[in-house]
Amino acid sequence: MISVRKHINSSLKTSNNVFQDIFTPINQRLGFINGPSPIVPIYFYRFVGMGNNEASYYEELRNLDENLLYFNNLYFKFISEIPLDNDPSLVDKIQFVWNRSHLDPFDNSKIEILISLLAGNGCFPLANNSLLSSSIEESFSNTLSLYIKKEPNVNLTKVKNFTLKLVNWINVFLPKLLKDFNLKVENGVDIINPKILYLGDIKKHEVYFLIFLSRIGCDVLYINSPNDGDFSIIDKECCYSNCKVAGTGVLGNLNIDKLNLRCLNLRCLPPEKSEKSEKSQKDFSSPLVLENAIKSIYKTSNDILKDFILPLNKRSGFVGKPMPLIPVYFYRYIGIKASEEEYYNDLYKLNLQLQKYGPLYLKFTNDIPVETNAELIIKTSEIWRTVPEKPAKNAIVNMLIDCKVFPDLREEIINSSIINSFSKILELYIAKELGVNNSKIKNFTLKILIWLYKYIPNLFKKFDYLKNSNDEIFNPKILYYGDIKKHEAYFLIFLSLMGCDILYINSKEDKIFEEIDKEETFSRLLSLPQVSELKEFPSEEIIVRHETAAFKAHREIGDILYDENDGIYRPWQFEAYKTHPLTLKTTYDELKLLWKEEARMRPGFKVEAGTVYIPNLFAKISGTFNDLNQYWNDFKDFKNVEDLLFISDIPYILDNNYSRYDLYSLEYCFKNGMVDKESLLSNRLYKFSYLKTPLQNGIIDKINQLLKLSIFKNKMETEFKLKILMTVLSLNENILKLIQKFDYPFKIPKILIYDNDKDIFSDSDSIVVAFLSLMGFDIAIFTPTGYNNIEQKIQDTYYDTHKLENVNFDLQIPNLNSIRKNKEKSGSFWSNLFK
Repeated sequence: MISVRKHINSSLKTSNNVFQDIFTPINQRLGFINGPSPIVPIYFYRFVGMGNNEASYYEELRNLDENLLYFNNLYFKFISEIPLDNDPSLVDKIQFVWNRSHLDPFDNSKIEILISLLAGNGCFPLANNSLLSSSIEESFSNTLSLYIKKEPNVNLTKVKNFTLKLVNWINVFLPKLLKDFNLKVENGVDIINPKILYLGDIKKHEVYFLIFLSRIGCDVLYINSPNDGDFSIIDKECCYSNCKVAGTGVLGNLNIDKLNLRCLNLRCLPPEKSEKSEKSQKDFSSPLVLENAIKSIYKTSNDILKDFILPLNKRSGFVGKPMPLIPVYFYRYIGIKASEEEYYNDLYKLNLQLQKYGPLYLKFTNDIPVETNAELIIKTSEIWRTVPEKPAKNAIVNMLIDCKVFPDLREEIINSSIINSFSKILELYIAKELGVNNSKIKNFTLKILIWLYKYIPNLFKKFDYLKNSNDEIFNPKILYYGDIKKHEAYFLIFLSLMGCDILYINSKEDKIFEEIDKEETFSRLLSLPQVSELKEFPSEEIIVRHETAAFKAHREIGDILYDENDGIYRPWQFEAYKTHPLTLKTTYDELKLLWKEEARMRPGFKVEAGTVYIPNLFAKISGTFNDLNQYWNDFKDFKNVEDLLFISDIPYILDNNYSRYDLYSLEYCFKNGMVDKESLLSNRLYKFSYLKTPLQNGIIDKINQLLKLSIFKNKMETEFKLKILMTVLSLNENILKLIQKFDYPFKIPKILIYDNDKDIFSDSDSIVVAFLSLMGFDIAIFTPTGYNNIEQKIQDTYYDTHKLENVNFDLQIPNLNSIRKNKEKSGSFWSNLFK
């Protein structure tokens, strides 16, 4: 048990002149007893007031600091705060302890269990001897017990918050502070204990940490001229520290600037030099860091488009309770992929996924609108009249707080985070901006304030970062597409500091962020292979033909053909999903092999973001083999499949088999060049109402795709648009039945066309073929003559043409049942592939 371990016992001493006595080695102090559990006399004083002589007061503090600097690692000074930089790996360990233990409700009886778990999981630093290690645990136990005793309405969340903070400070400061602390007296060498000097206002948790340090043998001096801070609550009876008040002295604010302290280590944080006028009666120059605010950790990613939507509780380093530690992604996605279609489809799909987050998602394209806010202008007007031409950052932030300019969202963590984040970006702006002056800062401040009033309340309304459950937790997401201005870039940094994920996308350049975040302090740069002029953000997915490995390489295809993306799906599981054809680009031999494969067995099949991606086939087979027996064998294989419509007479659908009155009556179904769903559903010519609603929606979507895509060689004029709509609305029963039977992951419906004469496709034929290809149908057109047919109507980028060895005219289809199988084919798959 912790209580029986050997540890340091600190003994509080009094002094008539502690500024001198603090330098006395502990082995020369009255009451020091060395041994297995040594007794160490320590000085712990709080000084309030500065006496009657202000100059003498500051001079004495300067001398004290100068003398303490000689102790090197045994001396730390803190100015107005104890910095808190959470180590994600340490936070994970602490979170693991709380998640795996049963400590709720928490009270003093469970302190030793908690400490044992923390120590067992490596949450405490390794000291240079077992005495110091056990002293750390004993002091932690005493300090936590005191916290529970003094803290009103203590609960598990408060204890977690306190524990996390205290353990972080212990790991940051104690390894260096205790490195040279050795209680063994060798050859008469004096023993020097660590010294802590804290100057300025102090917060409650920091008081407990000073008490913790005193319990492991540190001398502690707390100096703050106007008041005693939270010591008056926590140690009112002076059990852990002595208090000295300069009786009739002046209780003015402690001015750190006047001390002109030197910095020995990184934990000495001197504030900015305030350029505020000496005539001002109010001091706004103190450094500002508010507790209980969001702390962002900037993460790197190997796949940012995937990781961007990863829930917080699946990211390493995330802590919701007791204090929010948010791992965020901030990436500049610059340039464009080698495949432009793939690039814009990625953006379209990402935006589609992000829209599901509702108010947690914001998308900006090319600018962030700025609206006038008269109330803010009036509230801040006095500030700009009183600050000097080149004001310090802290002065401005404190004046804004004083004027109650920042929004009050009635949540302490969000309010503190807004102030902290604004303070940081203002500091960055002042450091990066050339020729900064009062006017520029005013303009910058007002713009940021206007934006945060407009966006922050709604953006954080559903951000439940304190949720303590296994449910997925999502932080706000910001996507900015296009050219960006400096103030907008700073606002994105502000949002990332608030815990938002940021993705800045520009296909051409990154010059603004190269100026203000070249070192990648706040964002990470991802440069794509090429650059391109900016286009509008994609509003729909582009049809992309998926090339197989066989087509790309013409070798090693056997294994690839059967590398099935297998899945177990329920019948009609995806009937309410959208469909998107991935028309495969294949060789002839691969076309034969894939013709009978289900969709889910083909390369490229996937279900993602509410869309089923169907790898379909669209090919023309021009000519014949020299061996007609082989030709008819192949044709027989194409024809002998289920769910196939065979067409042997071209044209299949005659044009103008409807009245011009009916054709032009459909013009009322169009809005802005596209079919309006509501108008179409109410039109007398619409006869698909009996179909399943998702299927009706899919048909209308595909009609609009036909109108937008450059698939036809006809000019997309009004009459041809009307013909497209009329043709689809007039589909015959055979085709409609195939559409209704299509369960997307399984058997793909097919259209097989045999055209052996000079007749070409009608416009209606080409519309039906193009429409069914977009629906995901397989289409094969056998043309033994080698004549043009589909080429005259549809752009050849939408289908493959496989030219065979010979041409034949007036070739009639024989009795396919009488066709014998070749025992020895004209060539193997591999030999044909390499011809």
